[in-house]
Formats: sequence, structure tokens, C-alpha cells
Amino acid sequence: PRPATTDAEQRAAAYIRTVFEARAIEPETQSFDSPRTYGWAYVLYYLVAIAAAVGSHWSAWPALVVAAIIAIVFRFDLDTRWGLTALMPKGPSQNVIARHIPKAGRGERISRVVVVAHYDSARSSWAFSPRMVKNFQATFALMKACMYAIPVLIVLRMLPYLDKFEPYGWYVTLVPAAYLLVPLVINLQRELLGKFTPGANDNASGVAAMLGVFERLVPEPDAAVFVARETAKVVRTEEDAWDADVVPEGSRLSYSPAAAPAPRPSES
Repeated sequence: PRPATTDAEQRAAAYIRTVFEARAIEPETQSFDSPRTYGWAYVLYYLVAIAAAVGSHWSAWPALVVAAIIAIVFRFDLDTRWGLTALMPKGPSQNVIARHIPKAGRGERISRVVVVAHYDSARSSWAFSPRMVKNFQATFALMKACMYAIPVLIVLRMLPYLDKFEPYGWYVTLVPAAYLLVPLVINLQRELLGKFTPGANDNASGVAAMLGVFERLVPEPDAAVFVARETAKVVRTEEDAWDADVVPEGSRLSYSPAAAPAPRPSES
């Protein structure tokens, strides 16, 4: 498991650095403070939206203001601009970035390609179970639609000639609020009972794909090429030193035979 902002995540980043450095590419590490989890922020979004839908039966205007504000902040949070997630407890994290610039041939134009993978791992969640994850895109889109539908429905109920349909309009507003109970329970289960996973499929598979692409572009040098080869010993004489012009002016050279190495115990 590699929970965000933990030492395990930092060790994973260090491993990725070694893969880049093995190919003679110096990576860049961007340090930043990251929320330890996003789950509690989403729990607050759902709770406030549900409370606004329920309270609109008695106080429409305050409920509309609250529902509209929480929907806007929720949208900003999804776009990673600003939201309740930014207020959650934080810890140190990092990005590891490597750049490979190939040489362009004649008539070739280099294009920039960015490959991204996140190497942390999250808590287990019902939303990512094998049965539910296949419909994740649809359920997530429905969740967003419900968040935005609540303030819209409250506005429609406040229009002239539509307020006479109360309390049926309120019942309709409770429908998207009722659906938000589903992700609310899922996030509570995740934060209270979910355990951090090794993340082999999410997200280590993404890192493996990224490093695999990098291996194709920049193969690691073959260690056998760099094996030191034993070369023949060359004896340099005093004349060779003077001819090479490496002796400081005014110096006097005195050559003497190198002492023979002491025999090993097995040779004595």
C-alpha cells in the first residue's frame, strides 16, 4: 500500500527516480502539500446538498442559496481548482518528472507527448468493487447531475404558478437528494472501514505502462558493455615523461622498480 503523503508513497517515488536515473536522465521532483484523503470532503458535499433539499420545504430562499453555493464549490473541486478538499488535513507529497528530448532527423518535427500515471494507492471502496466499477462512469455522472439538479428544482418551485403544486414539487426535489445517500454511504464506508490496498491494478499498472513506454524510448544501458577490460601494462620511462611535457620545470625524476606484491598465504 502507498497511501498519499506517507513514507510508502515517498519510497515509491524514489524507486521511479532510480528507473529514470538508470537511463542517464536526471528527473525533477516537485514537492507539495496534498490532502490525505478526499472522502470526507465529499461526505460534506452530500450532507449539505441533502439538507438543502429537505429544508427547502420550509425555507426556500436559504435552501436555494446553500444548494447553489455547494454545487458551485463542488464543481470547482472536481476541476481541482478549489473546494472543500483543500481544507482537509494535508501532508507532504511529490511529483517525479523526467524529460526525454530525442534528436530530430532531417525533415522531422518533434511533438511533445506527456505520459502521466499516479503511483499512490487508495482505500478499498464499494465504488471500485468489480461489480460496481464497470458502471462507475454512469453512476458518477448521475451523482453530479443530482448535485446540480437540487438548486435547479428549488428555483423552479419558486416560480409563479408552480408553487401551487407543493408539496409535490418538494417530493420531486427529494428524489436527487435520495440518490445522494448512495455515494454518501459509500464514502463513509471507505473512510471508516476501508483498508489501504497495494493498488496492483490501480495504480501500479498505470506506472508500469508509463515506465514501459519510457523503456522503449530510452533503453537502460547494457551493463555488459561497461565491464572493465584488463589491459596490458605499459611501462613509462623518464624519456616518455619529458617527451609528453608533463614534468614541471625544475623537477628531477628518479625512477625505481615497483615493489613486488607479497605472496598470498596459499602461494607460500
